[in-house]
Amino acid sequence: MTSSTRISTPTAATSRTVAPPAAEPSTPPVVTAAGVLDMVNGRQGSGFLRVEGCRASSHDVQVPAALIRAAGLRTGDFVVGGLRPAAGA
Repeated sequence: MTSSTRISTPTAATSRTVAPPAAEPSTPPVVTAAGVLDMVNGRQGSGFLRVEGCRASSHDVQVPAALIRAAGLRTGDFVVGGLRPAAGA
């Protein structure tokens, strides 16, 4: 009894083009902010994180009303969170 081994060779090389990985969009860095929440316009409005004591300053961070409602925040709450600087800032 004899056995034979069959070797096959490809007739044409298969090629494919691989695109380079897409560049990630430029995103501003995330900054951590902390402060005491000061509500504007009562329960329906937005608020500000007072980062320098309880007085308004140019370093305060605006907190949108939707986030305040979603997290159940109230005036006087101490909040720590990440934020992206506004465009052009």
